[in-house]
Amino acid sequence: MKDLGIQPDIDKSIGSLSLKEMDKRTCFVKQILLFLEKP
Repeated sequence: MKDLGIQPDIDKSIGSLSLKEMDKRTCFVKQILLFLEKP
């Protein structure tokens, strides 16, 4: 799930919960957009 252009080492170095939550939300939204894009 790290194919969104977000470097995993930034995630590790900050280790902030809010960043992880944002990451999850972005992932979720992108999945929905990809799903809607499909013909």
